Amino acid sequence: MGYQVEVSGPERPALISLRVGAAGMPAVERALGVRLPEPAGPVSGNGTVTVFGLGPDEWLVRVSPDDEEGWLARLEEITAGTFSAVVLVSDAWRVFTITGPESPEVLAQATGVDLHSTVFPTGRAVRAAFARITALIHRLDARPSFDVYVDTSLARYAARWMDSAVGNDDHVRGGV
Repeated sequence: MGYQVEVSGPERPALISLRVGAAGMPAVERALGVRLPEPAGPVSGNGTVTVFGLGPDEWLVRVSPDDEEGWLARLEEITAGTFSAVVLVSDAWRVFTITGPESPEVLAQATGVDLHSTVFPTGRAVRAAFARITALIHRLDARPSFDVYVDTSLARYAARWMDSAVGNDDHVRGGV
């Protein structure tokens, strides 16, 4: 018996790794149009960019695939002369989306993170252990829906794990 969920992906997101010291943060926030979020907290977003806090001076910025090079150039220009690193990492990540009323139960099989909406509300993200790998888990909405970001080299494993966890053993993805 399967769960009442839908899993899509893996997709290639447009992502920029951003490390910037305190001196460069205000200019980056103005350019992005959002505050840089704390790790394991609510993400920041404005419809154009979504920013995940990964560490005290480390963020992952999701942008439109059509403008990833433009954002990379803007962020490099803004942070020039500061203690910073701006790197396009789109090819290093894949994202799965899991949606449905039982999606927290499926994800609970892989992580110790409490995904109940009262603890992990819409907009929260955390990097955590996930099915013996590391993933970035982002709650998208109350349906509930989650994005699960994994290392590209582990996407096939993650796809097989998700198919097995949701009860799709007959349709395990082979072409990831």
